[in-house]
Amino acid sequence: MFIIKLAFWAAIVLMLLPSSHKDKQELYGAAEKTVIDLYSFCDRNPDVCSTAGNTFTHILQKVRVGVDTIEEMMSDAKQEQAEAEELSNTSGLYSGVRAEPIANEDTAQNTLKQQDLDPEWRNPEPRRR
Repeated sequence: MFIIKLAFWAAIVLMLLPSSHKDKQELYGAAEKTVIDLYSFCDRNPDVCSTAGNTFTHILQKVRVGVDTIEEMMSDAKQEQAEAEELSNTSGLYSGVRAEPIANEDTAQNTLKQQDLDPEWRNPEPRRR
């Protein structure tokens, strides 16, 4: 997939490159005029540049807040992971609960009495007519 993407972008670059000396001079001339036009844009349209600057500042503030939030979330996740690893290394005694030993298989089987196994008495269901 990488090779296909690389070939695509290489083809785009090759199409944009000039093929002759005359085309090369025209390309450089057009690029120079574009740069000069961009430099004088704010002189011709100060309101647009002011609004664009304010918008750009607002967007940068939002990006900074977003990055700070992501950093905070990542540091919280790292801290929680470190706490979980620390707790898992304490072999379960951190909660104050003592582990009971597993009962011997001989004593754990067949501990119900016959009275426990007998079903409870129920009223008979009424007859349906």
